[in-house]
Amino acid sequence: MRQAANDGGRLNDKAEEAINSLRSQGCVVTDADVCRLNALAWRVESPHIMRELSRGRPVQCGNVWLWPRSMSACAWFEDVGCRCKDTELALGYAMAHSHSDTLPTATSKDVVRWGRTVMATRQQLRIAIAEVLAQHKLDEQPPTRGDAISLGDLSAVLVASCGGKPDDWERLVSLEYAREMVTTHIAQQAADGKRGLSPEVARAERAFGWAIAKIRKRKKGATNG
Repeated sequence: MRQAANDGGRLNDKAEEAINSLRSQGCVVTDADVCRLNALAWRVESPHIMRELSRGRPVQCGNVWLWPRSMSACAWFEDVGCRCKDTELALGYAMAHSHSDTLPTATSKDVVRWGRTVMATRQQLRIAIAEVLAQHKLDEQPPTRGDAISLGDLSAVLVASCGGKPDDWERLVSLEYAREMVTTHIAQQAADGKRGLSPEVARAERAFGWAIAKIRKRKKGATNG
């Protein structure tokens, strides 16, 4: 019987099945492989974890918190922030106000005023920004082909395909998460029998399958060598 939740760090049944299959094929499955496959398998069976993390992880910087930029925060930085005299401070401002409905009307003066209230050194701000940006690295996926969707079309597509309001998508989730939702939805529509699969599960399934494929490829490379 398949476990329904990550219970005490036990090996997930889906991961165990894949590991046994790989070993029966003569593939060497390392301890690191086991940990990786187990973590990815739990993501397939517990997609709520991905939904809870859709906004990304905030990073504290003195008295403020920086968030992965939402679509609206990215749009503001491209239009206003990158033209500010202190672009690094503007980036921090965009992250701190990523989910604020007042960000679209913010000016360079607001950035300067905000900077005076931040109780952190410039180095601490720089480190916090780097930590937030590091979250943009997602689970490794198999290579795909296709045209990238423009920033302006994202919210419209998300509303049409997943529901909700444009403002919710633009302010409440990170840009990377929104892009992945659209990419996954398009893939679902193109695949037979996959229309009802949630975006989180679809992405987790692809990452799990790609991890298995890489282990098989490693065996093939060793054999050829």
